[in-house]
Amino acid sequence: MYSAFRLSSIVISTFVILSTILLIGCGKESLPIPLADTASTETQNLSRWASNLDDSAVKAVPSGRISSLMPTVMTAAAPPATATVADIPATDDVHIKYNDCNNYEGVPFLKVGQTAMDDYYTLMHFDVSSIPPGSVITRARLKIRVDSAIGATPRPVRLYEIIGGWTASGVSWCNIPSKGHFLDEISHPNAGAAIWEGDLMKLVQSWVDNPGPNDGIALAAPGNFTGAYRLYAVESGTAPKIRVEY
Repeated sequence: MYSAFRLSSIVISTFVILSTILLIGCGKESLPIPLADTASTETQNLSRWASNLDDSAVKAVPSGRISSLMPTVMTAAAPPATATVADIPATDDVHIKYNDCNNYEGVPFLKVGQTAMDDYYTLMHFDVSSIPPGSVITRARLKIRVDSAIGATPRPVRLYEIIGGWTASGVSWCNIPSKGHFLDEISHPNAGAAIWEGDLMKLVQSWVDNPGPNDGIALAAPGNFTGAYRLYAVESGTAPKIRVEY
């Protein structure tokens, strides 16, 4: 009987121990899992991230990059400068006749070319002092109004620079100044209210670059063919002129 009692005690003890173990296990599983302090963790992470920053590694953006990122400001182009146009009238003019020492100042019409009897040349003075020093001449055209032709053969008329002083009241074939550089040729000019034109741009530029009196220009018809023209002189009221642009 004692053995039976002892066996029962052992069984009961064993049951009690197992029950306790099960209860303890269940109790642990039912305990709440402690949550991490999220705010504290993020603060720590940020601190570590900030501590890893190297201020020297932060480089300035090159100024070129900055300017390339800036919006382009469009500026209006300056309007082209307007050219100044000036008409420079002849101050005096005269024609001279081959092998003739007479002076022909004051006539209303000038002659250039050859007639059956005579050979004529025309000389003109122009004053360009009104053009500002340092100006760049972009165009200079001689303009002469033609009254009529003498003879049936059209003749080219050439323009020359004059080298040497002269006056309209004193020049003649006997003291004619030297003929300088060839300037231009008016090929087969028309007569009858026509306007002759010739290029004087380089000559006018030289006059502007070297202020002071100039010796003017001469008109001559080359060759031995008969043919001449009557041109309006200063005294006619329709003076020859140079239209200058600068």
